[in-house]
Amino acid sequence: MAQKNRKACGLLVFLLLLILFIWLQSLQQGSISHRESQWVLKMVQRMLSGNRIGIWLNDGRIRRLAHLAEYSSLGFFASLYSWRRWRKNFSMGIITLGIAIASMDEVIQYFVGGRTATWKDVCLDGVGVLVGIVVWRMVKGLWNMKGK
Repeated sequence: MAQKNRKACGLLVFLLLLILFIWLQSLQQGSISHRESQWVLKMVQRMLSGNRIGIWLNDGRIRRLAHLAEYSSLGFFASLYSWRRWRKNFSMGIITLGIAIASMDEVIQYFVGGRTATWKDVCLDGVGVLVGIVVWRMVKGLWNMKGK
């Protein structure tokens, strides 16, 4: 029982660090954030050189993919935490929490120079949380099938 609680506590700490990471990204000045996304874009395009996806990617798309990655991770690990802690799926609560975190993310950006706050990002982040929950359920389903 202590091992289960330790793992759940570790997941909670990880989730809090993930939220902190998301909000710290939002605190970056617009010029720094843009420079960072340009660096990631160039790195990904180099890895995908000669591939149509590499050509399709641009600054806006790489930023949207970053939103999806952050919030999918949040949905996945919040689902894992709720399962470890309570042995239940609290999908609606996790989606609500994700949208609240995304909304705060946009409020932070509103007050940072060179950044914009948009409801579209909140919607995209909500989709990311949902994707994370779906991936968690798929992984959990495969894990259950493996155990049988």
